[in-house]
Amino acid sequence: TTGDKVKAGDIIGYYGNTGEVSFGDHLHFEIWHNGTPIDPEKLINF
Repeated sequence: TTGDKVKAGDIIGYYGNTGEVSFGDHLHFEIWHNGTPIDPEKLINF
């Protein structure tokens, strides 16, 4: 939810193999700031 704070170890989502066009387990990960999508690769070292 908007404004929620998270800390290390908090569960923020789940992944799975659902839907009709899914090909294996996957996760949709998004970061938004002030209504604008941000590229997560610019903020997090993967």
